[in-house]
Amino acid sequence: MHGQLYADMGNLNRHSRAPTQELTSLLCPANAKEAVAKDQIGHWYFAQLKHYGLSPTKHMNAAKVRLLNALNSKVLNIPPNVKKLEVALKKEHDAANRKAKAVLRSTPAMSDTTQNKKRKRDEASSATGTVPSSRKTAAPKPSTAPTSSHHAAILPQQTEASQQGPRPLQTARPTKAGLAKIRKTKQGKKAINHQSRGRLVRTKSKVKTEKASKLEKIADEGAKNGRAKKEPKVKVG
Repeated sequence: MHGQLYADMGNLNRHSRAPTQELTSLLCPANAKEAVAKDQIGHWYFAQLKHYGLSPTKHMNAAKVRLLNALNSKVLNIPPNVKKLEVALKKEHDAANRKAKAVLRSTPAMSDTTQNKKRKRDEASSATGTVPSSRKTAAPKPSTAPTSSHHAAILPQQTEASQQGPRPLQTARPTKAGLAKIRKTKQGKKAINHQSRGRLVRTKSKVKTEKASKLEKIADEGAKNGRAKKEPKVKVG
């Protein structure tokens, strides 16, 4: 497969060039022995058209007919541009292959003696249950970051507080000035309440007196009217 030219038909369908004998056994076998039991897929025939420089098509039967006509007319040849491309790609492939081999040769391979020593050491370690020195992992180094004395003093207190649980909330005690202010406000509220009650009593009494005076006036007027009706009118002759 290496060093061959492939025709890419899309969707990762790549096919190399088939020789004329294979195409003859597929398209026009001389007898039943030369006939191929399994036919190729459609994009394989499309790739052969591209390899031999024939006009492309999207129908498998049409591709078979074009290849068969080229075989019968003996014009199934590789185009010159395809040959040039194949030669250029082969040179590029050979150069890359030589470069890769040179890189592999330059890397020093492990000698047989070192391999034997390593195998024996691994076997001995597996028998004793110890880890070889080459596989031992270094212990993590303690952190050397400087810590301030402030943090060193606070951290133990935080741990004790966390063990004791949450502290209850403490309310601030009122001062003497605050107590006096509270008393004044209470006394002022009481005085306001007494004043408002006195005003309500005065207004109620005033309304009662006004009603009583009105009733008295109405009674006097009614009495006067009754007397005037009872007295006879004197006619002057």
